[in-house]
Amino acid sequence: LKSLNVPVGGVFAKGDVLAEFSCDILDAERGVTVAHVEAATAKLKNAKRLDKLNAAGALDLVLAQATLDEARAQLEVAKSRADLCHMVAPYDGVVLSHEVRSFESVDIMTPILRVGQVGALRVNVIAPAAWLSWLRPDAPFSFSPKNTAISFRGRIDQIGASVDPASQTIKIEGVLIENTQNLLP
Repeated sequence: LKSLNVPVGGVFAKGDVLAEFSCDILDAERGVTVAHVEAATAKLKNAKRLDKLNAAGALDLVLAQATLDEARAQLEVAKSRADLCHMVAPYDGVVLSHEVRSFESVDIMTPILRVGQVGALRVNVIAPAAWLSWLRPDAPFSFSPKNTAISFRGRIDQIGASVDPASQTIKIEGVLIENTQNLLP
């Protein structure tokens, strides 16, 4: 990992580069594939010229074209791998935490950042299934975060599709609809 470009608490936009990786080897591989494309292009050009002079067979022309097609495909693979050198933000958001540090070696499935979306805050509640008798989408609710005296208003926008058979509970989700400036995810 070369660098983490957004600090914890930093806001980013969709498309921003959040992290960069050292890609010297991938850059070198891309250079090799560019050279293969150039060589295959020259061979095809030569095969076409020889074909016009009836000095080459049809097979030579087909093989030269296939070699060029293969080299171009390898170049596309190299370009795709090089895209992995930058971690690009999939949406507007905020960095919640760094899970690694710059200059660490990072395995493929290692989490690097925790990010959250910017926008309305959501509340997830596991509620007794008995509430389904009166609970409806768009119903208002009041939410008080633990250890605070502050209360926020919201509305229910999703009710789970099934009741957990063991605990007889259901998942309910809602969105906070009033000013949540002092509330963090």
